[in-house]
Amino acid sequence: MLLPYLQQDESLRHKLFARLQAFVYAGAALPPHVRGELERLTRETVGHAIPVLTSLGSTETVPRRSASPRKPANPASSASRIPASS
Repeated sequence: MLLPYLQQDESLRHKLFARLQAFVYAGAALPPHVRGELERLTRETVGHAIPVLTSLGSTETVPRRSASPRKPANPASSASRIPASS
């Protein structure tokens, strides 16, 4: 849904891609044409491709868990690293 806006709006691309370190998705497959277009737009806008990452497993925890740079207090549990939802 975001892709058409990125294709049409160069200012939006610059604002988003300038600080973005990676795209992360989960829960469904990313169509190859979407990934390819994101790569093309990032190369065109910032001069390099921004990584597109995914993980298998529970969509409620895996993307956050895999993106966390801190070491867990208890490696057997990620609960100490993820704040409770209200």
